[in-house]
Amino acid sequence: MSTLSQFSGGGIKSNQFGSVSVGPGSSGTIPISSVDTSKAFVIYEGGTAGSAIDAISPRFTLTNSTTVTYSSTGTGSGTAYWRVIELY
Repeated sequence: MSTLSQFSGGGIKSNQFGSVSVGPGSSGTIPISSVDTSKAFVIYEGGTAGSAIDAISPRFTLTNSTTVTYSSTGTGSGTAYWRVIELY
């Protein structure tokens, strides 16, 4: 069983988020403030589309300490929301 003392110094160090317009076969990069890639991860937080949201099929990758890369393999267009969280 974990205790709170095991997690001292833990928590969220930085929280960056935004949105990007995606369309069929689109891809690109998003600049972010520098993070430690060993302590950070990117999350796809959903989106909006003219049809079913899965029609935009976005994927986000934390490429390096200052870049998120996105791509869409779907057939639709819309807005995709992303978030990068860095832990202590």
